[in-house]
Amino acid sequence: MQLSSWLEAINQAFEDLNGRGTELEILHVIQSNQYLSFENSKTPQRSLNLYLNRDFKGQAVRQGKYWINLNPEFATAQEQETFHQIKRKLSANSVKNILALEQHAKQQTPMLKMRLSRYIERGAIATKVKALTNYQCMICASLNLNPYSFKKLDGTFYVEAHHVEQVANLKLGALSVENIITVCATHHRQLHYGKVILLENGTDSLIFQIEEKVIKLDKIKLKD
Repeated sequence: MQLSSWLEAINQAFEDLNGRGTELEILHVIQSNQYLSFENSKTPQRSLNLYLNRDFKGQAVRQGKYWINLNPEFATAQEQETFHQIKRKLSANSVKNILALEQHAKQQTPMLKMRLSRYIERGAIATKVKALTNYQCMICASLNLNPYSFKKLDGTFYVEAHHVEQVANLKLGALSVENIITVCATHHRQLHYGKVILLENGTDSLIFQIEEKVIKLDKIKLKD
C-alpha cells in the first residue's frame, strides 16, 4: 500500500506499532509494508528524524530510544497507559492470550476495546490467520474476483485482518479468532464505511450483504 507522503507513512507506522517504536522500528514497518519508497532518500533515518521533530511536534514525544504517538484516539493519558500495561502483560500470539485480553477488555472504554482489537489484528495470531487463508481476501474470493493484492518484500501477499463484530460493543467472543476475516484494503474500508450488512453470524459461517450481493464466508478455526 504505497502512501503519498512521509507524514502518512509515519502515521500508519505508528498505527501498526500500536503507538510507539524506535526510529529503526518505524523505518522497518514503512519499508516492509512498502508504505513509502526510499529511492530518493539517501539517509531515510535522518529524514524520519526530521519529520518526527518538525511535523509531529505535540503529537509524538521521545522517551529514551522510543517515539510515542500521543494518539488522539485515546481520550486520556491514563487510557493510553492502561493499554500499554495490558500489552506488557499479554501478547496477541495465542488463542489463550486473546481470551485473557477479552477478559481485560470487559471493563474498558469503547475506544480502548477498539485499540485492543487492532492490537490483535496486527499480532502473531492474525499472521497465522492470514496464512490459513493463503493471504487471500475472503470477500474477493467469494465474489470470484482476484483475491490477491500486491506481494510484500517477504514474498507473501498483502492482506488485512478485520473483526466482524464491532469490538467497541464487546459481545462475547468479539476478540476471538472466529470473529476475524482476511480482506483486501478496499473491502476492509467498505466493511467500515460502505453499505454492508451482517445478515447472519453462525457457528461455522458468516453471511454478508454487500451492496446488492449476498455472500457466505466460512469461519476461521484455529486452536492455537
